[in-house]
Amino acid sequence: MPAARDLSQAMAALPGMTIDRQPEETTVAGRPFARVDFSGVGLFRSTWITQVRCHLVHFNLMANTPEQLDSLRLSLNKIVYAGDKAAESPDPTCIDNYAKAENIVSKVDPELAAPTFTPIPLRIIVSPTAA
Repeated sequence: MPAARDLSQAMAALPGMTIDRQPEETTVAGRPFARVDFSGVGLFRSTWITQVRCHLVHFNLMANTPEQLDSLRLSLNKIVYAGDKAAESPDPTCIDNYAKAENIVSKVDPELAAPTFTPIPLRIIVSPTAA
């Protein structure tokens, strides 16, 4: 996955960072992920990236010791898909241009925590459950 390779190259270029595991494909809850492990400045990290339709979703795990990181990695095995298992695609349908003012129920602007800010589009479809 290009995003995992890019992350690995970016981390390797930082002073004091070490790539502990080159990007590799793995599976979590039946979904393919790319995994990259790196460490530096006293922390051990593992990033897991997958694609959901046209979006990248990633988990960033971080710990003080390699043993703690291994424990966090194993916890990913507990993730299960909560949707309709009989559905043709496990991902909800992407509705182009749905995030318009007339469809937004509530909006919270994140508080800026750094000098740079990148808006990230997010679509959440909420529907009633079957009775």
